[in-house]
Amino acid sequence: MKFSSQAQHVLLASKSYAERHHHEFLTAEHLLLVLLSEQKIEFLLESCGSDVSMVKDSKILRNIYRHRI
Repeated sequence: MKFSSQAQHVLLASKSYAERHHHEFLTAEHLLLVLLSEQKIEFLLESCGSDVSMVKDSKILRNIYRHRI
């Protein structure tokens, strides 16, 4: 399966983040964390009605997000 260069970047950055923090698995939370580090993605989510700050503050992401990319 071929991925766009942007998708490859997100996957590699997520994998790298998980490895740097000694996480055993790459999860959707890692992907979301990397995506939320992109201002374009924040804008896109907000334009769809998402509360990005609520997502970043969620209990699920809190433990991962405290180590910011």
